[in-house]
Amino acid sequence: MVAKSELAFFRNYDILEKVRFKMIGIIEL
Repeated sequence: MVAKSELAFFRNYDILEKVRFKMIGIIEL
């Protein structure tokens, strides 16, 4: 169960990183 919640956390973290990367790209443009 713990591994499942950790996997979900890392998936959400990866999505947040991608969103932040896109926002930085938009700001730099």
